[in-house]
Parts: sequence; C-alpha cells; structure tokens
Amino acid sequence: MRWFKVTVLIAIVSVASNMMGWADDEAQLEHVPFEEVAIHPDCFPFDWYVRWPGRYHETTGLPSLPEELIIQSDPDYQRLLAFKREAEESNCEDIESDVYRSACSYDQQCDQLTLPPIDFSQKTLLGKAVYGSCAARGFKKTLTRDSQRKTYRYRIEVESLPFAVCNGPGLFSMNWVTVPKIPPDYTVRFEPPAQERRSQ
Repeated sequence: MRWFKVTVLIAIVSVASNMMGWADDEAQLEHVPFEEVAIHPDCFPFDWYVRWPGRYHETTGLPSLPEELIIQSDPDYQRLLAFKREAEESNCEDIESDVYRSACSYDQQCDQLTLPPIDFSQKTLLGKAVYGSCAARGFKKTLTRDSQRKTYRYRIEVESLPFAVCNGPGLFSMNWVTVPKIPPDYTVRFEPPAQERRSQ
C-alpha cells in the first residue's frame, strides 16, 4: 500500500503546484479600462457578413468580415463603411409597396450615418463577434493585460435569462470597445476563440 500512498501524495503535490501556477498567472493580469462603441446595428448589419461571409462576398462583392478585429488606424476603421446599408432608390415616395417604401426610407436614414469618431493616436478598437441564444440578454466584457507575456485577453461572456424557454433568432453583437493604444509588440487573445468559418 506504500506505493499507493506515495502516488497519491505526488498527485496532490502536482495539483497544488498547478493551482499555484494558475494563481500566479491570474495575479499577473491587470484589468484594462475600455469604452464601448455604439455602431448602429441595423444600419451596420455586421452579422450578415460574419454569419454568411461567402454568400455576401459573391453576391455583393463586399469583403467578408472576420469574427475578431483589431483596428489601429482610421483608414482601416473607415473600411467598415463598406458594410453599411445604402438606399438603392433616390425617391422612396415612388415605391408602391408600403413595406419596400418604408425600407427605402430607413436606408436613406442610414446613408446619413457616419462611424463614431475615434482618436487612433490614443486608442485601439477591438471587435469580437459573439452569438447568444434567444434567451441572451447581453454580453459581459472583460479586458486584461499580461505585461510579462505582452498579451491582452478580451473575454466575452453571454448573459442569459435563467430557465428561459424561447424560440427565434438569438442575440448578436460585435462587442466594439476602444482601449488605450495597444503597443505593436503586444498580441490580443480573444475568448471564446473564433469559430470555424460558416459555409453558405
């Protein structure tokens, strides 16, 4: 039985060492302040291009949108305008259908929208596409930095209603936030990691 006791003791020491290592890793993490960026979700339907990237690229010629974005400059930021809804008709009043006339008017309103201003000399924009179920009510965001490993971790957790029973589409968000300028020698790790690209 002595070998059994020794094996158990070694296992306990190993687990304790790992837990101490995890604690050290967590102790190295610094919480980083961030500001949420409100980009109109109806006028900028980013989920279309994340959910079905191939389909929209082929039919519209627009580039597909990655699930994870790190934007460090205004020219890269302005490329998001390619995903904005645009009015196809100049005079919506000539459209007979009430539904299409209403959609046309909405598209014209979207034409007037611009992206919120960001000072990229001081800020970095992060975006992470996350889908929740129809019971989802929001997304909890956490940003930490490990200065030793030169790594940022941007974590998104879906907040859902308990015991909810529902049907229909789930909640989606790109979770846009600006953070103090991320140095070029740092990497950003997103959680949960990006999913395999969805096929048509």
